[in-house]
Amino acid sequence: PPEIRPANTSRETEMAKTHLSLPGEATPGEATPGEATPGEATQAGTGTGTWANAANADDVPVNGYLEGPFAPVKQEKTIRGLQVTGTIPKDLNGRFLRVGSNANPFDPENPRTYNWFIGSGMIYGVRLRDGKALWYRNRFVRDDKITKSLGLPRLPGPEVISRKPPWNQHKGPRFVAANVSQTHVFAVDGRTYSFAEGGVLPIEVSYELESVARCDFGGTLDGSWTAHPHRDPHTGALHGVAYFWQWDYASYQVLGTDGTISRCAHVPLSGHPVIHDCAITPAWAIFLDGPVQFNAAAHAAGYE
Repeated sequence: PPEIRPANTSRETEMAKTHLSLPGEATPGEATPGEATPGEATQAGTGTGTWANAANADDVPVNGYLEGPFAPVKQEKTIRGLQVTGTIPKDLNGRFLRVGSNANPFDPENPRTYNWFIGSGMIYGVRLRDGKALWYRNRFVRDDKITKSLGLPRLPGPEVISRKPPWNQHKGPRFVAANVSQTHVFAVDGRTYSFAEGGVLPIEVSYELESVARCDFGGTLDGSWTAHPHRDPHTGALHGVAYFWQWDYASYQVLGTDGTISRCAHVPLSGHPVIHDCAITPAWAIFLDGPVQFNAAAHAAGYE
């Protein structure tokens, strides 16, 4: 029988228009990053507002991760005494937190190179107690891009050395410069952190979700951490496998309940794969050395 498929939803239609080509793969009539079309000047694409305010809207590629449900949120809000539909179990006492990507709303992103994984973080939370929703609030996770846009002081914490040339002659842990954290929220040792992968330092946030500091777990984190640790149900420790674009290994790490790294083992690799997650058993930590690799040429062309 013929296959029957539902019509595309409006969201699917919007996402189908997303243009995220790699260098040399521009659609007909469009310039690749770093090239100007005839009679036009090259635009920097570093978030100066030129992409969002171009004189000819047809020259700006559509990026579904900057529109609709993915459009940037500008406001930080605190709403107290939330109305509840239905019933919240009275035993639910605490915060429900989420963090996700939120493209910089004050300094527009380059729609040709932007993707959902490089947007600045925004953390959201609801406080529950005695069957009531006491508050909702959302806050920017203050990476360097957002603090600069908002005119706020830079968060304290460890400095990055990965891009200071010659990077391979500098000793010490390595982290990415932008430090965009927007993947996961975890509680460790009475503190709350926003996590990301690929060389991003954890960012500690307060109980009210205000960004406090960049964190390397008291100096015990030897470089990249993971966005997706798994909690040992018996010990409470977090286990994860981290990667970094300058490493020729993956790093298996254990974060103890005291908030410090208690174990670290480097596993040699033949390339620079993106290791998004792992699995743990009572005896083994398992991760995939997959085909998605860091692309130096794409990175040099402006992609992240």
